[in-house]
Amino acid sequence: MPTTVSIPCSAVLLPTKAELANVFIQLANSEIEEIQDKLEDIEKILGYYPLSVPNPLYGTLSIPEIEWERRVGAMIQEYHLYIQAKIMELINDVLSISFEVSIMGLSIDVVRVFSDPTYIPELKSQIAANIDQFYALLPEEYKLFDGKFGLVSDDLKADAVWSYIMSQLNKGALGLIHGAIGGLIDKFDEIWDALGLPSLPSLTDLNVKALIQAILDDASKDVEAKIEALKALSIAGFNVMDLIGGEINEFIVSAERQMDRLIERIRDFGEEWPKFLIQEYIQKIKKFLDAIGLGAILDWAVFDFCKFLKIIGMPSQINLTSAIELLPLADVSTVSLPTLSAVVIDRSGTYKFTATEENQTIFSGIDIHGTNMILEENPQLVTVDGEPVAYTRTDDVITLINGINIGKNVYIIE
Repeated sequence: MPTTVSIPCSAVLLPTKAELANVFIQLANSEIEEIQDKLEDIEKILGYYPLSVPNPLYGTLSIPEIEWERRVGAMIQEYHLYIQAKIMELINDVLSISFEVSIMGLSIDVVRVFSDPTYIPELKSQIAANIDQFYALLPEEYKLFDGKFGLVSDDLKADAVWSYIMSQLNKGALGLIHGAIGGLIDKFDEIWDALGLPSLPSLTDLNVKALIQAILDDASKDVEAKIEALKALSIAGFNVMDLIGGEINEFIVSAERQMDRLIERIRDFGEEWPKFLIQEYIQKIKKFLDAIGLGAILDWAVFDFCKFLKIIGMPSQINLTSAIELLPLADVSTVSLPTLSAVVIDRSGTYKFTATEENQTIFSGIDIHGTNMILEENPQLVTVDGEPVAYTRTDDVITLINGINIGKNVYIIE
């Protein structure tokens, strides 16, 4: 009997990996040749993605189940980084910023990660040639495959290094964006002050490293007890299993793998949550971004995981002639992580016009957003492409002292 396997595609900003990993783990363990061929086809379609894992994933190991779970985890990490890279590119059009994050002695360009297909392979070669050196630089909570808990694997060491690098890239990129938003506020301070928007918050630090390390260092707990202690942690008000999404139906069970899954999710969420809060803040300053020509950032603030999967080529379903029955997740989380609604900009009290002729001085009537400008008094501020300019007002007509050229934008704040 033919079977159609649906590939989960969650339209959320804080994706959990359990649902997607649960499907691919079971497919990877199937002995049906057709299914293995389909998985190979998907790998070819994904091509460059996930960026942070090689193909084949492990040089000396062949564990399809673990490989597919790792790919899913990498897709989530790269989803978060992709959004930040796009936001950084847009900000750079208005305010020149650095794209580079320093990690383990490497200076990595966040935007180039997605724009240059040769970039990541070059970094991977550099790391592979010096894996012990890079592994030694990892924080202790990443060192699960050096024999400490019974398993030694150079391939898994390399994977741990890349998982750390991607986590730190997400953290570093957010720091760059946070600083860039502050720079935009300083550059366009008169527009900012006129709009009366909330101050830029500090970046939230969930201090997950200390939480993890305290459990790993507890000599009174054996491996199983450490796993249960990790599961019991609450991060930003969410249970760790809520962050994973449920218990995955795995075929290869090991304490190291269970610990790695929990620690990876805790670590990554420690970087994802502050990013979500900044995305939430971006929505709060939408009038400002709209005013300075960066309204496109708002689209990336609500860009969800499902859209990312479509961009990298993940199919929505797999059609099989063979029959297969997949087990659902066990202990599925009933807690939904927060998300953001589509952006609707309230432009009341603000008007935007674009010059349609050379040396244009007069602006009135319907603005570019379809709003009829009605002024009861002189505006607080009139700007041209973000810079305050001198003007006069006669009823509902604004006349600039100096004319502007075609394509220049006039922004008027009551």
